[in-house]
Amino acid sequence: MKSVVLLGTMHSIQKGEMQEDGFKSYIKRLCNKYNIKAIAEEINNDAIYIAQTASEELKIKYKIIEPTPEEKVKLNIEKEHHIMNELINRYEIEDWDKEYKNSDLSNNALEEYDERVKVTYRQRENEWLKRINVLDSWPLLVICGDDHSQPFSELLVSSGMNVIIKVKYE
Repeated sequence: MKSVVLLGTMHSIQKGEMQEDGFKSYIKRLCNKYNIKAIAEEINNDAIYIAQTASEELKIKYKIIEPTPEEKVKLNIEKEHHIMNELINRYEIEDWDKEYKNSDLSNNALEEYDERVKVTYRQRENEWLKRINVLDSWPLLVICGDDHSQPFSELLVSSGMNVIIKVKYE
């Protein structure tokens, strides 16, 4: 059976903006404990990140599974800032605060934004599943933003995979 160790965290931690040494050590411990054969990561393909350096040190495969902006266009995955801009124009919003603290935002705009972003998350997660199946290295460590860990875990399980552990690193 295909087994996945799923690690949810913040992208700032993945990028090494904080807790760099602790995060790398944690990844290495997980890899050793579960005999991980490869690391797959949801992150932009614009730099070398902590998980990639850990995989190099462990001499295991590493793959970024997040679609590039060009791939998202081909896959018809909306960009969050495009959704936001469309709603700003449609609802004539003066100032959009991504944290929803701005009183100019209507409930309709907030609900539509949240629903459309959730759709993009599920589309991306389905693409990650395809990419980890192509990688075909088990057991696999998957690192993603914590917002994705529960729904992606459910997708993995529904696809017949064994999710060994689901942890959050803060």
